[in-house]
Amino acid sequence: ADVVRSRILLFEDLNQLEPREWSIVLSQIQLDDWGAALHEAEQRLCQALEKQMLPKTWAILTQMRDIYAPTEEQADGAREKVVRIVSALMKEGRIGNLISRRPAAPITVEAEPEPVPAFGGEPPVFEEELPRV
Repeated sequence: ADVVRSRILLFEDLNQLEPREWSIVLSQIQLDDWGAALHEAEQRLCQALEKQMLPKTWAILTQMRDIYAPTEEQADGAREKVVRIVSALMKEGRIGNLISRRPAAPITVEAEPEPVPAFGGEPPVFEEELPRV
């Protein structure tokens, strides 16, 4: 699953947009699509988008987002639409590759388990040795 995820553009990847790229993306996506896509979106993404919009435009967008509560299906559809548009802009070379800018996931290495003796503990201690044959 991680291999597939590393090759797919996700809505959260919009956090990697540069200010110049935001202006290109904003010009391609309608405000009502943003309103639905941002419903219950990550706060960091909302803040990044807010920085790129005029205050009045952001106020309209937040009103739309708060008043018009899209269903989960509508929100997912709007996010998919945004991702499709951003993906097309990446392929056209109008914005950079957001997937390559994604922060690297921390690598976790599991420790090797301690070997357990087959008999379940310390080796047995015999008081007397058996005669050798």
